[in-house]
Amino acid sequence: MAEVLEAAALLFTSLNEEKVRYCHWKSNEHLLEGLAGQTDLDVLFCPDDREKTERILQREGYLRVHSQYGSRYPGVEDWLTCDRKTGRMIHIHLHYRMITGHRGMKEYTFPWSEQALETRVQDPQYGVYVIDPNLEIIVLLSRIGLKATAPKLIRVRMGKFRLSEGDQREIAWLTARCDRARVRRLLSGSFGKQADRMEELIFAEKRDANWFLRLHACTASVFRNSRRFSAAGCALRRAWYAFALKFRLFSNKYLKTTFFTRKNLGEGAGVLVAFLGQDGAGKSTVTAEVSKWLRWKLDVRKYYMGSGDHYSSWQKKLRKIIGKGGPGRAINNMLTVSDLNRLARHCVRLTRAAAKYAAKGGLAIFDRYPQTQFEGLNDGPKIHERSAGKKLPGPLKGYIRRKGDQEIRHYEEATRVAPDLVIKMILPPEVSIQRKPQESLENVTRKNEIIQRLAFPDAEVLTVDATMDYEAELALIHNAIWDIIQKKQPGGNRNGARAKGETEE
Repeated sequence: MAEVLEAAALLFTSLNEEKVRYCHWKSNEHLLEGLAGQTDLDVLFCPDDREKTERILQREGYLRVHSQYGSRYPGVEDWLTCDRKTGRMIHIHLHYRMITGHRGMKEYTFPWSEQALETRVQDPQYGVYVIDPNLEIIVLLSRIGLKATAPKLIRVRMGKFRLSEGDQREIAWLTARCDRARVRRLLSGSFGKQADRMEELIFAEKRDANWFLRLHACTASVFRNSRRFSAAGCALRRAWYAFALKFRLFSNKYLKTTFFTRKNLGEGAGVLVAFLGQDGAGKSTVTAEVSKWLRWKLDVRKYYMGSGDHYSSWQKKLRKIIGKGGPGRAINNMLTVSDLNRLARHCVRLTRAAAKYAAKGGLAIFDRYPQTQFEGLNDGPKIHERSAGKKLPGPLKGYIRRKGDQEIRHYEEATRVAPDLVIKMILPPEVSIQRKPQESLENVTRKNEIIQRLAFPDAEVLTVDATMDYEAELALIHNAIWDIIQKKQPGGNRNGARAKGETEE
């Protein structure tokens, strides 16, 4: 059962107390889900209250983020926060005007913004002001009609139409709360000669293909002069947006570009977060969940810095073929040294790419992070220590020494990119052995000690007990990440954030 998050409740309480004119203007059937952080909250505000609105949002810990290409519309902003108790994100899709239309354009402006604010009603259960349901049903049907694409209209004319279950449910939910006489009066003021037809469509019992075509024709006629672009301009923009979106996705995947496909934090305000921990601490699981949490609204990239299953190289593949014993042992050893050096170079490339991405406003999540403070373990140089004390032929010894020196230089270069936040996931050695029995207790104990001793003077450090309740662990990590996001904003926006040092446990 969804519950209202404290961060959402406090925001709307503040807006009500300071008499800000606002209303949640669409999808009020899902108001609770929005207040619980499960979907967006689409809130219309009076432009005259802009300064007061932004002041309250910032005071309550909300952060304005930069919308990605295809989601930038005049009079529309995106504000996010993290609920302290649960670590869940809340998204305020803030509107100073009511707009709708096709994805990437929102070419129509509705004339009801002022009317929606004047006739708003307060939800008795949650205390949030919402649009009058008699007006909301008109808005909903208008949105459905205006968002029809040419391919969809062709399919509808061929008889291939079925109103989505979500739309059917929302229409039924609203009509049950409407006063038909009130709806008729509202339609007469904005639909003119089409008012009777629209009323019939709103309260129709059968919503088939013919119903949809009539709805589209009615709304297209009424709002013909409410478009921001001409009909030809809309067609060209839709075609360009479809191409540009696919190109950006392709370019990011295959050309390793940094086009944002979700919202970002702004130039110079991106964040680098590194997760450390010995085997069994749950690094990969937690980094995957954190990436999913952030990716709901923000552009996130995950970088794996280890040598496990997520890392592949030709040396690694060849070693499996040759095997460790017999005549291939010397070759295998050389491949191991070559692979360790390659991994160090790989870390340099990843940290450079992550730094470039974060500089543009992205969120980089590292699963493991390179270090030069200890050799042999924990993502640091390994070649010299592994070969120490071994009797090796002169040429092989010289090869290993050169590769070891190169490895150290690569790690030194990689660590010049300092993370903003380091999250150390600490697990008692005896618990680690239970989760990963293939490791020795001595090795696990050493890793545990090294992780705790690793120092990151240019980063904030959060130490997490990996045996704690998983939901509590995630909430703690989410809050720490949100704090660092706020602190990286221009001017060091710390609204709702803890001071440096308070993230350390």
